[in-house]
Amino acid sequence: MQKIIFFILNIFISISLFSQEFSKEKIIEINQLTGENFYDVSDVLESKTKFIIPLNPAFENEENFIKFIIIDSNYNVSFAKWKHLSLIPGYLFYCDAGLVYPNNRIIIMSDEKLFLVKQKGDKFVNIAKKKFPTGKNNEYERIDFMNYPAYDHILLSSTYNSWNCIDENSLYSKIRLAKFNFKKGKIEKKVELDVGKGIFLGMFSFDWIATSNNAIAVANPTKPEIYLYDNNLDIKDTIFIDYPDIIKTGKFIDSIISDDIIKKYKYKMKELGDFLLASADIYKLPKIKKIVFINDDLLLICVQPKCNSGEENCGAKTLFYVYSLSNEEFYDNNGVLSNFSAFNSTANTVFINNQAINITDSVDDSDKIRYSANYNQVKVDLLDKYVQIIDTTVLLSANKNLQYYNMNNFAQNFSDFDYIYISDLLACSHCRYLDKFKKILVVHCFSKNDKNDKTSRFFYKKQYELMFKNPTVVFTNYSDINENIEKNSFYKIKVF
Repeated sequence: MQKIIFFILNIFISISLFSQEFSKEKIIEINQLTGENFYDVSDVLESKTKFIIPLNPAFENEENFIKFIIIDSNYNVSFAKWKHLSLIPGYLFYCDAGLVYPNNRIIIMSDEKLFLVKQKGDKFVNIAKKKFPTGKNNEYERIDFMNYPAYDHILLSSTYNSWNCIDENSLYSKIRLAKFNFKKGKIEKKVELDVGKGIFLGMFSFDWIATSNNAIAVANPTKPEIYLYDNNLDIKDTIFIDYPDIIKTGKFIDSIISDDIIKKYKYKMKELGDFLLASADIYKLPKIKKIVFINDDLLLICVQPKCNSGEENCGAKTLFYVYSLSNEEFYDNNGVLSNFSAFNSTANTVFINNQAINITDSVDDSDKIRYSANYNQVKVDLLDKYVQIIDTTVLLSANKNLQYYNMNNFAQNFSDFDYIYISDLLACSHCRYLDKFKKILVVHCFSKNDKNDKTSRFFYKKQYELMFKNPTVVFTNYSDINENIEKNSFYKIKVF
């Protein structure tokens, strides 16, 4: 019998960017904002279902409310107004941060207070107010989600040096986390992470904390490490990035910020920042710039790579890593170097359906300010890390040799499937991939010692249906598979 040729020169290992891509997917013009008003539109409220961006006035606020842009999952744009309980016309109040909960409830951080509001039509209506729990000495600066029932608990954090809360035995503060019960107005648990003098890099607004429904991630600014906490602030795991040059940054910071320098600039944060910028190009040192969850499983890590002497535009490049919490592995251990800048800015980044948004402004020929919403997407398929590509044209002659369990000939096109699994079941009868591989064709290979009859076929079919969700299972003889084909391997269908 003529052998089935499943292998030809068109097979490649799939480790390229076709499965880890960064792209600008869509641009929406927000015509309702066209005019003469400048807004700070860099912040996005933390949300799981829709983008809400406060329109913080760049100059004085001449109105008695703050306006928000709301863009839903269908790209519909609407607006809502929120009247700050203590807003005074002409006084510059900002929405510093916010968390969007189910049932249109939102917690807004503004003017050292936390406001619980509910959206009703085009208004955010105030329900409750709490003093922002800065702690005794302004220990906290930011709020994030914690996976508890709606607005019961929120995460408080700080990633910068606060002279006021340094204990007498230390010259610098630590990264601080706290579990805050919003309803009771009480901090229930605190965690401190000592990152040494790397805490001073926090003056340059790097974003080292990210939250999902499953975890709280905290990056160490001067070590290639990210610490994973649960919602009770108990540490569960440490992620190690294969980029040891970050450690050199920690040693360099230690060398230029002596204890005497810290004492000299104590309580003079701007002067210390100017000293650091004059001593070294902070923005070009290798370090973790930002971490953000793409979804509950995937953590995006943005690393500033090492800049070689004389290298141009090095600061514009970012080394992107994507880590899967469920698989406990990186998509690519070496990261992906890219000039794509939408995810590594110092502004808050929120992903919804693998897309993040940022608002940009421009001035048109009529001297009107125009605003646009830019949708930026990450496409990652961790499964493709282990999947080879196969040209379907070499499979076309194989149809007559493949049969269903009931002996009927295979009667579908290979292009109907996304994956093919070549298997003898011996290596992975215990595996449970379920729906991770959708639209999959399983080709089971009988060895010469296996009994190839309808009963055996039916048995194996049931086994594969435990491994995958709704697989199409066909059968052939082991001897009919090209010897270069790896058994118990996944292949990705690609039509050339």
